[in-house]
Amino acid sequence: MNPILKYRWLVGLLLENRQGLTLSEIADRWEMRNLDGRPFSRRSFQRWREEAEEIFSIRIECNSYYRYYIAHGDVENDRLSAWLMHSLSISNLANDLRDMRESVLFEDAPKGEEYLGIILEAMKSCRQLSMIYHNFNREVPNDPALVNPLCVKMRDHRWYMVVEYAKYPGQPRVLALDRVVGLTMEATRFKKLKGFNASEFFAESYGVMAMPEMEAKKVVLKFDSHEAKYIRSLPIHESQQETVCDGYSLFTYRLKLTEDFLIAMLPHAFHGEVVEPLELREEMCRRAQKILERNKSLTP
Repeated sequence: MNPILKYRWLVGLLLENRQGLTLSEIADRWEMRNLDGRPFSRRSFQRWREEAEEIFSIRIECNSYYRYYIAHGDVENDRLSAWLMHSLSISNLANDLRDMRESVLFEDAPKGEEYLGIILEAMKSCRQLSMIYHNFNREVPNDPALVNPLCVKMRDHRWYMVVEYAKYPGQPRVLALDRVVGLTMEATRFKKLKGFNASEFFAESYGVMAMPEMEAKKVVLKFDSHEAKYIRSLPIHESQQETVCDGYSLFTYRLKLTEDFLIAMLPHAFHGEVVEPLELREEMCRRAQKILERNKSLTP
């Protein structure tokens, strides 16, 4: 069995059992799985533990009850690590899921992930990419272009890449990977865009429409106490702050009124109300009127 798979199995097992497992319990799980036919040993466990901590940037600690567990902290504050840990936990369940395919239903895998490997390698080595992009508003793909990959972001089951076109330096653009039809890594290296920070680039955006030229607004939404439970459990945006009132809650945000945000607000419009800004309230009314006009009659 590949050593990496053993480390991944151990991390996934401990993630499934947040309260921790004793060495004996870990050995029982190993024997139960019979992953490579070899017996489990304390020496092997210590080696796997050290390697897993190094590879996945985690800490596996032992409490006073001799139970081993993953010590959270940086992992919970690091989205990449958290996503990786989640993936490992699901991966460990793969064999069980194969036998329960009719009972466990998944959404489709994120679009464009086949390009992630080459993009991450290019970002790490600061190598340019030759890209052929087919925008939805064009009948044929664009001509090949050289781009500097700056970061990738997953959103709504699609992978996106922020790039700097070689012809347009200093102008980061967001592209959807499912619209890339050709991608190769070049020998040419590029200098990282000075001052670019991926988190800051999207900080005031709802999704992937960064719109650097657009000013962020204070947004206040009102939901009754029942609907507020859903908004509270799954925040609309990272900037979300709640003020609980009598029978309702006010949720305050700081973000840009981009098209993807406006579209995302439509499902909430039935239960919620835009308190401010006025321009958002008016825009929601315009869109509601268009929906009404378009659907009020079955006549073509």
